Amino acid sequence: KKERRRVTMTYHKLKRDAGAGSMLIKWEDIVKRCVNYVKMQLAEAEAVNDAVCIRVFELFRTHLIKARFIEPDLDDAAVDPDAPTELFVGGLSADQLKQYHAAQSRLNGQGVMEVCLETIANDDVEAKMGPLTISAIQLAVELQVGGNRVTQGSVVEYINSQAGAKFMEVLHQRICRTTTMLEVHRLAQTSSSTYLEPNESLLLAIKTTEAIFELLGCMCEGHNNAVQNILRVQTAFSTTSINVLQDCIELLATMCSVVEGLDNLNYAEIGLIGKSLDTICEAVQGPCRGNQELVADSHAIMAVNNLLASDLSAQRISREERMSCKCKAVTLVHACLEARSVGGVDDGTGGTSQKVHKDIGGSLEPRNVDRFFQTARRYIEDEEQLFMAAHSGDGVDLGVHMGGAGKAVPHLPDADEEELEAVKGEVLEALVVLNMVQQELSHVAAFSEQERPEHDAVAQHDFLDRYVGHVEVCWNGHVQQVSFPVPPYADYFKDSSRQQFLKTVDLDGPEKRMKQLAKESFDMISEMKSIYQNARSSPFYLFMHRNISAVKQCLYYVVVLLNLNLLMEPNVIRDTLSTVTDPNDETRKYLGSIYITIILSAVTCLGYVILTGFLAYTEIPIVIRELDQVVAEAKEKVEAREMKRSEFRDFAAFTNYIYLVVFAISFTCMHRGNYPGVPITRIWWVLLVVPYGLICARNYFKVPDTKMTRWFCILMDVLVEKPFFRNHLMLMIFSVWGLVDSVHFSVMLLDVFNIVPIMGEILKSITVPGMKLFSVLYLFIMTMYIYAAFGLKYFEGEFLYAGMDDDGQDGCHSTMSCFWLIAYQGIPNGGYIEASMVPQNNSEENYNSRVVYSLTFFMWVGVVLFNVITGLIVDSFTSLRADSEEREGILKEECFVCGLKEQTYDELIDQGASFAKHQTMEHDWWSYVLYLAYLRDKEPTLMDGLESYVLDRLKVSDFDWVPRGTCHSIQYLVPNK
Repeated sequence: KKERRRVTMTYHKLKRDAGAGSMLIKWEDIVKRCVNYVKMQLAEAEAVNDAVCIRVFELFRTHLIKARFIEPDLDDAAVDPDAPTELFVGGLSADQLKQYHAAQSRLNGQGVMEVCLETIANDDVEAKMGPLTISAIQLAVELQVGGNRVTQGSVVEYINSQAGAKFMEVLHQRICRTTTMLEVHRLAQTSSSTYLEPNESLLLAIKTTEAIFELLGCMCEGHNNAVQNILRVQTAFSTTSINVLQDCIELLATMCSVVEGLDNLNYAEIGLIGKSLDTICEAVQGPCRGNQELVADSHAIMAVNNLLASDLSAQRISREERMSCKCKAVTLVHACLEARSVGGVDDGTGGTSQKVHKDIGGSLEPRNVDRFFQTARRYIEDEEQLFMAAHSGDGVDLGVHMGGAGKAVPHLPDADEEELEAVKGEVLEALVVLNMVQQELSHVAAFSEQERPEHDAVAQHDFLDRYVGHVEVCWNGHVQQVSFPVPPYADYFKDSSRQQFLKTVDLDGPEKRMKQLAKESFDMISEMKSIYQNARSSPFYLFMHRNISAVKQCLYYVVVLLNLNLLMEPNVIRDTLSTVTDPNDETRKYLGSIYITIILSAVTCLGYVILTGFLAYTEIPIVIRELDQVVAEAKEKVEAREMKRSEFRDFAAFTNYIYLVVFAISFTCMHRGNYPGVPITRIWWVLLVVPYGLICARNYFKVPDTKMTRWFCILMDVLVEKPFFRNHLMLMIFSVWGLVDSVHFSVMLLDVFNIVPIMGEILKSITVPGMKLFSVLYLFIMTMYIYAAFGLKYFEGEFLYAGMDDDGQDGCHSTMSCFWLIAYQGIPNGGYIEASMVPQNNSEENYNSRVVYSLTFFMWVGVVLFNVITGLIVDSFTSLRADSEEREGILKEECFVCGLKEQTYDELIDQGASFAKHQTMEHDWWSYVLYLAYLRDKEPTLMDGLESYVLDRLKVSDFDWVPRGTCHSIQYLVPNK
């Protein structure tokens, strides 16, 4: 803040000193001048000042990189001021990415992209690529990172211009020169039968080609179909099109033409293979059907087949690098099959879909697919063993561990746990993709009829069940089966939260269900992640999470035993602590009972302390995350002028509280006026006025944007919105309070409402009609007051407490005393008010008045009001049970996802498939939650076409991607129906 003020003051001082005639230079003016300077330099081809032009490109690139830096809000208590502020594009939020794209577009609007491409087009392909061209490529990449359609559109416009052919020719020549050098190097290695290190020229060519591949990949990023197609064919050229995509394929095929040659690679070569696979994959995904057909009909699939068959220089290349390269190869095959129909169903491509499947199925050998599956499986299992060993205190080095064959396997140099976990995730995702590829090619005879000696379908299925989830997605008019790696935190969702969702979700139609599922999935995912992180950091927390129900039941058994002991002990030892510290002859003989009470109470106290701490460790981070999200969204709305800061507070929250305070003050004044010298107990203020005031204050802070309000709202939300934590906190307090007075131990028996579900339903039958029951309570109070007033006037001497003589002085001599007398004896006797009055016979003067008085009270209170209470509770319980049974029936007989009913499903499919399997495997709602979690965690630039489509539909709350009244089995197994 001080630095910001200093800069501002300096700026204003310079502005004043400069005088009225001075001119402030804008950033846009600087950009424009720099672009014009570079263009002038490029026009003078013989005298280009490379150093200055490089500084210009680095200036623009640094400007864009700085746009990824997020300045921490020092006023926000939740922000760590020492946390790193640089973010990769994949780590930017939607708004941050929008701002970053805006910075890219502004530079593009000043002609920066055009001058970059022009610089590349002027490159001398006969010499080594100079630093100016490399700097231009790096800037062009930075301008397109994140899939910016505006800057990518400028690339398309430039390629379609007259200068575009020269640009494409440079890329073509550079890739072809590297391919030729690689072929020469491969032949030299083959003839020598030994490993040869690449020379300096080849290493430089590899580095240059990698930069070009990165540029091509960024041009296609975000599945930009226009750029993808222009890599293959340029319709604006007057001459023959330059197929840069084919050049990439030829380079890949040259490096992977022989399996044995892949055993003599170094890090630079395997890095180039990975870059080429990434580039071809970017050019295909979306899908781009023309590029799919080109790749499928080329040597690229044979190269993939050889990559899967080779060990990829296992003695020189780290296991992670080799696995990553093979994963990219599998991803390329899946990208070629993306959005292409199988099973003979026409997808509108005129039969080319089947040709792509046949081309790939004829080149890809199933035995190599099985080999990769086994290798990937061993890798994942080894990494899990490594993780368990590292966290068990054995001191395992992350650099080397034992591989599946029992020998040491090198890891990445200086690898840490996060890097290894990232590679493991990449391998797991490749297995998911491989599973979908096998399903696609199972209809191709050339693939399915080949021998697979190492194929173990059962073992593959069992392994994938542990790590892979399945959903179905409507895409391009067809229901497509989609597999995805299950997030590691999937098993950490609480069963209570799952059941709560099923109890509250609106079952009126599948679209409403799925919309609510998508909305609440944010909280579900947040809860799972929090529990998962806690479990990874603490073995004790993991034990408590897995055994929380058993721990609670055991603790409640101890509470029951404690109260049984208190039930049998005499009253003289009710104060446990004083009895232990100061025993006498009468209490000393009960020391055995006292010790039992102390031991059991210590166990319960410790148990509830642990439970409360566990719940606090679980619930509080979730509350904090939700609250911070509310604040962040509110601040974004303020910046977008959709909300005012004045709306952060809600003064209407104190309206009812003001009424309560006025009533309390008035009541206190009236009490003092009518009962002088009798003080009112202040505890009522603490129990009524103060708690309600805190609740109103929480509602007042709609957006807690300061440190104090944030902590206050966190505390209130934990105590109010998390009843499970609040209840256990109170039980912990009573477990300690019981040592002072053992009567408080009895309250702990109410914990049964948290343990036994039917008890919770009983309690709910009272809380649901709570307002109606409160209204009946007011009728009771009003009735007692009316009858107390009339009773005092007409029957003052006839009221009598039970067991008193007729001449007792403590009867009904004021409206208040009559009120409490009726409440004490008339109401508990079922509305029989005569229980609190002197008996009379028909000879008494006011006998008829007594009959009317007593009879009306009994009919109104004993018959009407009591039956109303009973009816409300019974109706509530019955309604809750009926709703629960109806909900269970809907969930059992109707698919949660697609709305397909069991009878309809059975009529459509008569091939032995069951509706239960459809609900639990094809359309499991929980799998869709995990799929949404997978999509939200995945970097957008790494998504394939289907994943991008689903995520885009989610952003606009469009659920057309969810199957409606159909599924993959119906659409493909019985297409005629």
